[in-house]
Amino acid sequence: MLRHGLGRAVLFLRNEPDPVPHRAIICLACLEDWRHDRQTEQERALYLLDVIHATRETGYYIEFVQDALNTIATPREGEGTSRSQLISLAALLTKQGDGDLRDALYQSVGRIAAEPDGDDIFTDARHAIIAMDGIVGYQFLAEQRVRISDADEERWEDIFLLDELREQIGDQATEDALGTLARDAPHLSAYIAAVREVRDENERSAKAAREGGKVARNVAPTDEEIRSYIEGTQTVKPRMRHADAATRERLAQELGEETARERQLRYVRLLRSPDRLPFPGDPEILLQLIHQTENDPLAWFAALALEYTTHPALRSTALAFLQTEDRLIHGIRMLPFNPGAEDIALLTDLLARNWDEYLFHSFGISVLHYVERHADPELIPILLRCYEMMACGVCRRSIVRELLKRNALPPRLRAECRYDANPDTRELVAP
Repeated sequence: MLRHGLGRAVLFLRNEPDPVPHRAIICLACLEDWRHDRQTEQERALYLLDVIHATRETGYYIEFVQDALNTIATPREGEGTSRSQLISLAALLTKQGDGDLRDALYQSVGRIAAEPDGDDIFTDARHAIIAMDGIVGYQFLAEQRVRISDADEERWEDIFLLDELREQIGDQATEDALGTLARDAPHLSAYIAAVREVRDENERSAKAAREGGKVARNVAPTDEEIRSYIEGTQTVKPRMRHADAATRERLAQELGEETARERQLRYVRLLRSPDRLPFPGDPEILLQLIHQTENDPLAWFAALALEYTTHPALRSTALAFLQTEDRLIHGIRMLPFNPGAEDIALLTDLLARNWDEYLFHSFGISVLHYVERHADPELIPILLRCYEMMACGVCRRSIVRELLKRNALPPRLRAECRYDANPDTRELVAP
């Protein structure tokens, strides 16, 4: 439950008479990044703070975090240490008044910044440090930028740092604080002026681009843009949201005549609908690709292009795929728009399998899509099973939202969701 980021761990520890046996696993959770999907899930520092408070041993973990910070960017740093998570946790513990880890935190960030690829730390640490210390934290990070960075004309990292300050304390407070900082810290005045100048120019350019692009974003792609993408001379996929039905039907027909795998993949990507439109041609065109190709991306996108299509052949194909290992996920994607009376029993049996965490992620999302489309109350146990098995906090939030829509979230899950690792899940159940 701790690895999945379930709030259940917090409630368990609150009621645990002796939390000492759990120290090792909690320390490991603080050191390592256990998120299932690091691109979509937020860091777990807030969750770990709740876990630590639940142990009633905050002093022990303050000492542990401080020792871990002191190893960062030294030969003693452990393999797999999540630097950004540790820094965020230290900042939260300090801000909450649980202990003062400020010196160890700043020193660790300074050592990381001096590394050859140390620029990443400004992305990873800026929110935590500015949330902890406001303009003082900004000054520290700005001084690190001046100390180790070669100024580039675009200054993206510096602008992101300034934007973080603006977001946390407000525009006017930021301008006032920067004026004071430029006066009291002359070594930063040139840096602040340069960043402000580039930021203001970027904002003017962005505003002009937005005003000029209001109409363009709603324009259907031209035949030339579509053809260039299919032939591979244009790498950016045209926006197909405003393509008319005739264009989509023509592309489906051309796909049926195409034999080159790379171009087939580009056709299929064009025909995947962002607006839940059915495939505009004969589904057999895509079913043949799924059956015949060894190209996994092509098979996957072909299945996605059929996701919102209802057709007798899709039902029978989906059931056949669900009996296989390599096409099971493709089959479940076709089921929501091609349901049958035996689906609940089928899904229940599939969920009883011994699933790999990453394969279940794709499967569980598809099950959720099925449940969202069908109101049968017998699907609630399936949702609850998916909740237990889902390692991804973002997808678990979607499961909780669906249970709430059906007034079917059990009180025990509602209680633990208040401490889930995903902040949005917490908001869903907030009083």
